[in-house]
Amino acid sequence: MHKFVLVAALLAAQITAFAAPDNSVFFDFKKPEVVAEWKAANDISKLTHTPQGMLVVPSGADPYLRGPMRKYPVGWSVRATVRLNTPIGGSTELFWFTPTKGTDAANMVQINTSAGKGIEASAWITSLPAITGIRIDPPCNKPVTIEWLRLTPMAPLPKLTLKPSNWANWNVEKSLTSGALKMEMGQPALGNYKLNYRGKMVAQGWNRPAISWVDKSGANRLLNIGSKATISSSASAIKLTSKTTDLEGATWTYVQTFATVTGRSELLKVSTTVSVNRDRKVRMLPAMVFFSPKRERALFPGLEYLDPKDTSSSKADIESPGYQRLTPDPLRVTVPVMVMQADNKYVAMAYQPSPNTQPVFDSPDRQFGSITHVMGLLVSNFIKTERDSGQLLSRMPDEIKANKPITITAWMMAGDSPDVLTAVQRWVQINGLPKIPNSGFDVKSYSRLTAHSWLDTDIRDGLKYRHATWPGMIWPANNAVDGPMMQLWLADQVQDAYLADRLRKNTKETMQQIAPADYWFASVGHIRTYAETLVFGDIPQNQAKVHQVGLDAIKTFEPNGTLIYRKPAGKDDLARTQWERHANGFASRPIQYLYTQAMYTGDRKMLAEAVRLTDALDRYDYSAPRGAQTWEMPLHCPDIMGSAQMVECYLSAYKVTADKKYLERAIRWAWSGVPFLYLIPPTDKPIGLYASVGVWGATQWISPDWMGRPVQWCGMMYAEAMRKLAQVDPKGPWDQIWRGVTTSAIQQGITPEYDPKLQGLFPDSVDLRMQTPFPVAINPGTVQSQAAPMYTGVPLGDNVYIRERSWSVFAPGKINKPRVSPDSITIQVDLWHEGTVLVTSVNKAVTVLLDGNLVEGSYNRSKNYAGDTGNCLIPVGKGQHTIELSGGR
Repeated sequence: MHKFVLVAALLAAQITAFAAPDNSVFFDFKKPEVVAEWKAANDISKLTHTPQGMLVVPSGADPYLRGPMRKYPVGWSVRATVRLNTPIGGSTELFWFTPTKGTDAANMVQINTSAGKGIEASAWITSLPAITGIRIDPPCNKPVTIEWLRLTPMAPLPKLTLKPSNWANWNVEKSLTSGALKMEMGQPALGNYKLNYRGKMVAQGWNRPAISWVDKSGANRLLNIGSKATISSSASAIKLTSKTTDLEGATWTYVQTFATVTGRSELLKVSTTVSVNRDRKVRMLPAMVFFSPKRERALFPGLEYLDPKDTSSSKADIESPGYQRLTPDPLRVTVPVMVMQADNKYVAMAYQPSPNTQPVFDSPDRQFGSITHVMGLLVSNFIKTERDSGQLLSRMPDEIKANKPITITAWMMAGDSPDVLTAVQRWVQINGLPKIPNSGFDVKSYSRLTAHSWLDTDIRDGLKYRHATWPGMIWPANNAVDGPMMQLWLADQVQDAYLADRLRKNTKETMQQIAPADYWFASVGHIRTYAETLVFGDIPQNQAKVHQVGLDAIKTFEPNGTLIYRKPAGKDDLARTQWERHANGFASRPIQYLYTQAMYTGDRKMLAEAVRLTDALDRYDYSAPRGAQTWEMPLHCPDIMGSAQMVECYLSAYKVTADKKYLERAIRWAWSGVPFLYLIPPTDKPIGLYASVGVWGATQWISPDWMGRPVQWCGMMYAEAMRKLAQVDPKGPWDQIWRGVTTSAIQQGITPEYDPKLQGLFPDSVDLRMQTPFPVAINPGTVQSQAAPMYTGVPLGDNVYIRERSWSVFAPGKINKPRVSPDSITIQVDLWHEGTVLVTSVNKAVTVLLDGNLVEGSYNRSKNYAGDTGNCLIPVGKGQHTIELSGGR
C-alpha cells in the first residue's frame, strides 16, 4: 500500500476557477500548460508533457504528484474520473489538500484501473473543501501516462421521506406454510404480509412501498405503488399482481410470487418481476423489503457481523466513507444472505445475485421510518449507477427499458438458533459449496515457480530472507529456517535436477550460518509447521527457549483468563471502539501457541493451563470473531484469523481431554469463518471463489478499506485450522474449504509475466475487479505450508496427542492415528524428508522399535527447564514407517 504522507507545511498555489462546459473541473494533460501546473512530489524521476498526456516515470515505491488549487461547491459529491495508459492495473489514489491542511489517509479515494491504453475509471468523493488541490498517486511504480482527470460536482440528492408499514385494520386473507414457518397475507397489496416462526412474528413486509423516478424535467418523483393488487393462490404458492400509473402515464407492473420449496421446510421462495410500459429512469426501485421487529445479533457476510451492542454502518471498524453499508457494492458480499437473530430464533433473506440486484441492510432501520431492522433488495445496477453505499437513491439513475421485465429472486427462511451462523449453515446445505476452481498448477509447475520465488526474488538476500518485498520498498532480511526447510521439499518435487541442486545447496549454506538454538523461532512465514527442528536437529536447545516463551505468555493473562489489550506508548488506542478491552481473537492467538509450546516441551502443567485458558474463552460464545490483528486493526474488527485461532484452541482442548464440548465449540467457530469466504463468484474473472476477506474494516479505521479486498494470507491461517478440523469432523465441509482457500491462494500468486522480480510470491491483497495484486509481495511459505499436503497428502509437519499416556508426538510428515494397547503404542508415519520423530512428556525410558528394529539411545531426560519429563528422539528416514513404543509409564 502507499505510504500516507502528512504534509504539515502550508501549500501555496494560484487558485483559478476553470470549468469545462459540463461544469466539471477538468485537467487536460495533453496541454503542456496544464501539465506545467503539476509538480512531482515524491519518488518521481520524470514528469513531462507528451502528445498522449502527462508522462509520470517513478523512481521509487511511493510516487505521487500534486496539482493546483481549484474551487468546488461545499457539500456536493464529486465524481472523479481519470483516463490513463498503464502497463499494470491497480489503484490510482486521489488525495486532496487545502491551503492549510496537507494530505492524509482520511482524505483519499481509490480509483481501480485495469492495465491498457485509454483506460477510464471513476470513483466518488463524498465532498471536497471549497478550495482544494489534488494529489495523484499512480497505480504502479512503472511509467504511466495520464491523459486527463475530470472532477464533476453533483448537487446533493433530495432527502427521501418514506412511509413505514401500516398495520391498522390488518386481517389475514391468505397464508402459506412451510414447516414451522408461516406467511400470512393481509388484504391484497404489495408487502402486506407477516412472517411467523413457531407462532411468533419474526418479520413483516413493507406494505407502503414507493418508487423514486425521474420525470421529463429531471425532477425526482415518488410513486406509491402496490396499494391494490389481485391475488391468486394454491396450496403451495401465493401470487400478487399490482399495476400503478405514474404522473406521465407509464404503467408499472409488479408480479410477486411466494412459494414453498419441495423437500425444504422453513423456507419460502419469493420472486418479484417488475416491468414498465415506457422507458423510465429510477433512483430507487424496490423489489422486496422486510423488517425484523427485534435483533440481538445480525450478519451480512462480507460487511456486517453484529453483536448485541453493535449497529450497522457504524464507525467501530472503519471511519472513512466505507463505513456506510446500507446499499453496499455487491462485490463486497461474500455469501448472499442477510440474517437477524433474537430470542433463540433467526430470520434470514437469501437471494440470487445478478447485475440488477442491490441488497439493502440497516440495523436499526434509519430509512423507512420503522422501529425495526431492515433486509431488502432493490432493482439497481451498482456499477452503472455509481451508487453511494450509504444512500437508497442512486446518484446516476437506473434506466429501465419499456416492456423489459426484471426478476429478482430471494428466499425467506427461519429457524432456531442462539446465533446467526445456523442461517449460514442452512445456505451451504441448500446451495452446496462451490466447486474448487482450477489453479492452473500441478505439483511440478507449482513447485518450480515457488522454487524461483525462494531463490530468484528479493525475498532472498544472500543467506537471509525477507518476509515480503516490493520494488522500491526495503524490508529487513533475517535468518530463517522455514524457508530453507521448504526448499528441501521443493527439491523433491520440481523434477529438474539443476533446480533441485540449487535448492539443496542454498539450504545447506543457509543453515550453516544459523545458530541451532534459533531454529524454532527463525521464521518468515505466517504459518508454523513446527517441523524445522525435526528436520535440522537440536531439539533440546530449542525446547528450553520455547518453554520460557510459554511461561512468559501465561503471565500476560488476568487471573480470570482474559487478555487485556493495552495501548502501546505513542500509538493509537485500537480498543477505543470496543465495549471491553479484550476480544476472542486477541486472546486466542497466545493460547493457540501455548498448546504447541506445552506439547513440544512435554510440560503437562503448561498444557493444563492452556486448557484452563481455553475454558475462559467460553465467555465469547456466539459472538463475532474479533480483534486478531491489533498491530493495525481495531480490536472490535471482525477477523477471520479470530475464527481460525478459536478453532485451533478448542480443537486442541478436545484432543487433550476428549470432551466433546470442545469439539462442538471448535465446529461453531469454524462456521464463524465461512462468511469471510467468497462462496459466490464476485466477478466473471478467475480469481474469486474461496478468496478470503481477512477483516471487515480499515487499517487504523481509515485506510486501506479491506472490505471486498481478499487478504489470502489471513485465509490461509483459517485453511490450516480447517485442515486439522477435517481430520476429526470428516462429515463437515472443512476438507473442501481448506482446499478451496489454498487453491485460491495459488491462483493469486504473482506470475513471471506480471513481474519476473516478484514471480511466485504472494500478494498481500488483490483487486477482484482488476484481478491485480496490491503490494506487498509476501514470501511463499504461507501458501506452501498448505500446498504441500494438498498436492501430496503429506503435511510438512504434524503432531498428535496420545491421551492414554499424556504423550505428544511430532513428525516432519504425516502421523496416522496411533494404536494404543495396555503395553505399547504403535505409530505409523509418512515422512517427506528424513528427520526426527519426537515424543515428549515420557516419564520413563521406553523401548523403541522402528519397522521392527530396535532403536538405541532414543530416550533422554534433559534438565533444560524445571519440571520437565523425558523425550524420545527417534531418527527416521523418508517414507512410510511403523514405530512401536513400549514401557515409559
